[in-house]
Amino acid sequence: MGWRKQALKKLDQGANQIWSSATLYSPTIQQARQQLFIDWVVKHQDFEDKMILNFHNRKHGLNTSDDLLMKGEAT
Repeated sequence: MGWRKQALKKLDQGANQIWSSATLYSPTIQQARQQLFIDWVVKHQDFEDKMILNFHNRKHGLNTSDDLLMKGEAT
């Protein structure tokens, strides 16, 4: 009834992951967000949970509608 069947991908539980909705972001934007995360993980190899929250709660220079902290969200 209007629902599309999506493929599920088994993730490595020991690996760092970032998620970008396939229905909200184009593959290009998903890749850009993934690269931001990869770059951050390389720079912060020994991170704490609160550091990950900081990563998600700031802008990273993408278009306003594609950045991790999007327009209309708390700053």
